[in-house]
Amino acid sequence: MSLNTNVLPQESTAQLLAESLRQAILDGQLKPGTRLVEQELAEQYEISRGPIREAIRILAAEGLAELRKNKGAVVSTPNMDDVLEVYAIRMSLGAIAVDQLARTASETDVDLEKVQTLLEKMNDRKMRQSNTRMIEADLLFQNQLVALSGLPRIPEAM
Repeated sequence: MSLNTNVLPQESTAQLLAESLRQAILDGQLKPGTRLVEQELAEQYEISRGPIREAIRILAAEGLAELRKNKGAVVSTPNMDDVLEVYAIRMSLGAIAVDQLARTASETDVDLEKVQTLLEKMNDRKMRQSNTRMIEADLLFQNQLVALSGLPRIPEAM
């Protein structure tokens, strides 16, 4: 499987790969304890091992992968504290971004139509019946809202 690097040109190959692996972990395609073997991933995604290593480091920083000395990386088994910490970080950064957006929205041409559409999608009954789709929709909504803030480092940190 190859990555479509034309989707978001401002993202590196490693970031795009991390996003793909993150989704596979959240969807349950990559189960906790699954080894993340660089060579296998390089062949699967048809890219060199450098971006693979960087993507795994990104996932490790997010708590989705564990780097084991001399043993490679595996998909993490998160506990409740891990989940709460990630939510606390995202909420804090999101609050900063939304505050910035609120202060600057009247001064700039901020198009909230996409955010409104995503919010409406989350209120759809069919969407709420699937946890995976609801999580995806929520993350899209949050990411779009944060992107509108004009603070480029916050989306990178989230």
